[in-house]
Amino acid sequence: MYFWEMNFLAHLYLSGKDDEVMAGNFLGDFCTSKQIERFTPKMQTGVELHREIDNYTDASPEFKKVLELLRPTQGKYSPVVADILFDHFLASESKYFSGAGLRIFSRNCEAKLERHFDYFPAKALHFYHYAKETNVWEAYADMEGLERVFYGMHRRASFDNNMNNAVLDLQRHYSELKALFESFFPGLEEHCLEFRKLRKIN
Repeated sequence: MYFWEMNFLAHLYLSGKDDEVMAGNFLGDFCTSKQIERFTPKMQTGVELHREIDNYTDASPEFKKVLELLRPTQGKYSPVVADILFDHFLASESKYFSGAGLRIFSRNCEAKLERHFDYFPAKALHFYHYAKETNVWEAYADMEGLERVFYGMHRRASFDNNMNNAVLDLQRHYSELKALFESFFPGLEEHCLEFRKLRKIN
């Protein structure tokens, strides 16, 4: 099951300042083990960070509660929808992108990723150009953008799904979902900060 618009915004945000770490984090789901073996050491650390983020998220009680809320309508696609909804709360909260804002943050991330295109497999390049052309991470911030994202995922899914109505789930449970994100995300930030400190990366 492969989707383009999963929670890349959180992965970029939690990568820190090092562009090699960010590239590895971004490529974590795109590359085979053999491809990762030829990454730079810092890029390999970025892949490791990507997996830390995924494992922390999947094990968190808040994320499990989100899945419980979504499962009646989203079924087996609940984890996919939950990832996007958490990116929505990240994108829509200005405190995470204070100063420059989400648009400048996105452009800065794109510039960092472009330095490492030699390591990008075709599907990663395809997604990167799609994301840049459609401003997909900025789309997470509002309901209209989310509707476009979920409709695209609905069309590309291999099986019957209700992702085209995921925004209705968000609206129905907005307060509870937002509270769960706000409980969850500071712990994930701290976990990633400690990960980077232990490996002496910014």
